[in-house]
Amino acid sequence: MNRVQSLIQGRRDARRPTTTFALQGHSATQLNQQPETGAVRLPSVTRRVALPLIALCIVACNNQPAPVATKKVVQPPASATDLKAASRRSLYAQFIEHPTGRNGFEDYLKAADALSEPTASAAYYAVQNRTTSRGSSPIPEAEWAKGISLLDLKRNLRDKTKDAFALIKSGNQKPFVSTISHDPLKGEMFGVTAFLNRATREACLISDAEVADGHISEATDLLLGEIEFQNQVGSDDVISDLSANNMTSVVLKQFDIHMSVLKADDYAAIVSRTDALLRKPPKLMLAFDRQLKTDLQWMNLVIDEGANSKPRDPKTLSGDSVEYERVNSEVRKLSPSELKAMKTSAAKVVSDAYSQIHNTLQGPEAKWPARTGTPPVAPKTLIGDVTRGHLPFLDACSNEARTRTQLRILRLRALIESYRLKNSRLPSSLADLSTPDATADPYAASQFNYTVSGDTYNVSSAMTDKGFPIEMVRRLPPKK
Repeated sequence: MNRVQSLIQGRRDARRPTTTFALQGHSATQLNQQPETGAVRLPSVTRRVALPLIALCIVACNNQPAPVATKKVVQPPASATDLKAASRRSLYAQFIEHPTGRNGFEDYLKAADALSEPTASAAYYAVQNRTTSRGSSPIPEAEWAKGISLLDLKRNLRDKTKDAFALIKSGNQKPFVSTISHDPLKGEMFGVTAFLNRATREACLISDAEVADGHISEATDLLLGEIEFQNQVGSDDVISDLSANNMTSVVLKQFDIHMSVLKADDYAAIVSRTDALLRKPPKLMLAFDRQLKTDLQWMNLVIDEGANSKPRDPKTLSGDSVEYERVNSEVRKLSPSELKAMKTSAAKVVSDAYSQIHNTLQGPEAKWPARTGTPPVAPKTLIGDVTRGHLPFLDACSNEARTRTQLRILRLRALIESYRLKNSRLPSSLADLSTPDATADPYAASQFNYTVSGDTYNVSSAMTDKGFPIEMVRRLPPKK
């Protein structure tokens, strides 16, 4: 079992339950919220990979609150504890030795540092404490936040994080080149992923304040920016890709909540910017290219450790240790030249498997490896033994295909809503939209399903994700 599989596939008991947020009256108790109005599937993912990915609080009312006067929120000066935490070396300082000003990753790390500033962190945790289940938040509510409405706390969060989101927006306009070493023994990516994903969670919270204050275009731009942001950072390696897909689902869920209040320009922005993302190569292709380097590095490390290991008493071994010792005993028998030749052959096996997946991802999504598909099979030899845990993680392919399908559904939903604004009615069929490319579902190798019932409609794919529908269902607000 490789590094990715051991973190993701082998810890089923640590996964969050998969949740489909149904449309009409399904209680989203997992997020301690009111019944949801839209359905975008939030897929499960390992807690260590996702970290606290889905612990979001979203105001889930179909009818948005009318703008109300903002209450001035005054946070006290940072405490000594906060200042001590902030004095730790920043992520930017850790990973950027030679700044170029032309790498989006540099801006993202600056944004992560800005979010970790004491006042920004205090503003975030004040909202977090109000919106997570009782007892699940690690930090008790601050005295200064008591008596302040949730909406005003979100406004305060918006004010304290403006600089961070300006940096993310700047980074989205630049090429993305990660400077994380991905040394298997360092695990550097986890801390970075935690802060980058926190940015997306905060953007979703801030979008509630923007909508409440009538800043609809700002909310749309913010959420689209987070989808573009996750598309960039998800290309770093396979774990980053899985994490980015989950965060994209969170943003899509937020879009679904606010969709009914968007304007024509907002729908046009959704269509054009999702088009641009879908025209790019799948970010998983880039992630697999980076993952190949990591897996080869990890595999050679394991082989060297096996060659230098000392024999262990079989009586003291159990479980996987028995198999590890069997392989290590075979590796210890090899001469230096044989060990070198085996490494070369093993590297070719792994590289060929990744190359095959890379080529497959260049084709239509209907031909991508399915979640239930057969994983690459290593030969039943010593080379097979040492490469078996370093072959591509195929679950990532269906995970990526699901996210791209969700983006297409978001785009189609925007086209339907735009049509409704222009014609004062819903399209009777997708043919009314006159956009055949947007109605095609490459994952299912067919057209998207579209059904209308009164003021309700459903857009879905013929494909499912572990038995759950990939869909957006929407009940339009009642006419005034």
